[in-house]
Amino acid sequence: MKSKVERKLKRRVDRLHKSGVIHGDLKKAKILLRMSGRRARVLLTDFIHSKILKDPDEFQKREKKRIKNYN
Repeated sequence: MKSKVERKLKRRVDRLHKSGVIHGDLKKAKILLRMSGRRARVLLTDFIHSKILKDPDEFQKREKKRIKNYN
């Protein structure tokens, strides 16, 4: 089962992808947690390798093709 932080991270990345932004170098060191009491806010840093796609749906198309080719 995924933790709340993992679910929040997935939602954050999904929102970026739907907006047409690809981080390009996501790893543990670039994920920050901002704690407020017992609640954690997930923040992503270092977008130097990121790409902004002209067509936000382009990423979804690429991923489907990549997954299809992987199988």
